[in-house]
Amino acid sequence: MGNLATVRLRNMSEVLGHWRTYVPRDDFLTQRGGTFLLEADDTLLYSYQDRGILGFSETMARPLSFLDPFLG
Repeated sequence: MGNLATVRLRNMSEVLGHWRTYVPRDDFLTQRGGTFLLEADDTLLYSYQDRGILGFSETMARPLSFLDPFLG
């Protein structure tokens, strides 16, 4: 396998080449980072919206800790 830059370039090429598969609608593209947990009927159970860029958790040391209340 190539170096990290090559891997990232291949990944970017894959995503851009299949953009509509990954992003069928552009409604929420302005949100740069965050996490949303939805119920089967699309009811919002949890949301975190990063104020910076590419963050996805209030607790980055334990990024999945937001699931604790839902897992029992």
